[in-house]
Amino acid sequence: LKLINVNFDIFTRETEIENSNIIKELFSILENKNLIYQGVLPKPKVDDLEWEPRTQLLFRSSKLVDDQDRAFKKSNGEWTYFANDAAYHYDKYNRKFDKLINIWGSDHIGYIPRMKSILNSIQNNNKNYFEVLTCQIVSLIQNKKKIKMSKREGNFVTLVDVFNKVGKDPIRYYMISTKNETAIDFDLDLVIKKNKDNNVFYCQYAYARASSIINKAIESNITISNTKDINLFNQNITNEELSIIKLIISYPYILYQSAFFNEPHRLVNYLELLCSNFHSIWNKGRDNTSLRFIDKKNIDQTKIKLFWIENFRIILKDIFNIIGINAPERM
Repeated sequence: LKLINVNFDIFTRETEIENSNIIKELFSILENKNLIYQGVLPKPKVDDLEWEPRTQLLFRSSKLVDDQDRAFKKSNGEWTYFANDAAYHYDKYNRKFDKLINIWGSDHIGYIPRMKSILNSIQNNNKNYFEVLTCQIVSLIQNKKKIKMSKREGNFVTLVDVFNKVGKDPIRYYMISTKNETAIDFDLDLVIKKNKDNNVFYCQYAYARASSIINKAIESNITISNTKDINLFNQNITNEELSIIKLIISYPYILYQSAFFNEPHRLVNYLELLCSNFHSIWNKGRDNTSLRFIDKKNIDQTKIKLFWIENFRIILKDIFNIIGINAPERM
């Protein structure tokens, strides 16, 4: 994980929770709120399951947001996994975080209501205090075929293997390029191609192209030294430029949406649209002189382009920093 700049501040082992008094503290809180009782759970809805009723310590999660009560202690007196997990979340609560966001695999969706019930019972003021984001599986594609993996057979690809093949940037970029509930097909061949089919390359290439324009303008002694000079915008602006300027202006709103909804893929979608428009203007400039970025015969028109290109670069670099990928000046 450190290879792709993912760092954990704290690792908490289950044995630490088991050996501490925190489960007993949580038990006391739930007991005082009349959320703990001795009872028998109903038979699971599974055919051919050997089952016998037994009295256990139960949590009244059905009184909160769950569809049934949950075992808190086994009939032999041992705490259940759920009790340990609940205590772990109570420990997080005691560390005074403003909000808890868990990221779970989609196969744990059924576990969400019971954990929400625990957190709601601990603190009653904020129903949005605890949130779970669920992620679908990631499939690796190579030679246009899905790589079959099986832990039982010892056939699997590690993150180190993927890093050694494609590097940090494609992994970080593509892992948040789609909504987290959507399954990802990670094509090991596609993500190292240096063409427009590889979105991370295409976006980084847009930044490098924009940087080359700014550097070339500086070499020609053409700069925007005072933003008050932007009454230059009273001059003609092409429709293509107007479209990309509108996108640039919308960046703060896109950033707010991404943060508010915990959906970083919105930034990636915006980034790709922004870069696509930029590359389109670059390519059209070969035939349409009004779209060329530097025109020494029309300095004012060039300054207009330099102004929005510099803002374009600022936004790209900001998004690259958020994603955690490089912003190359040259490619």
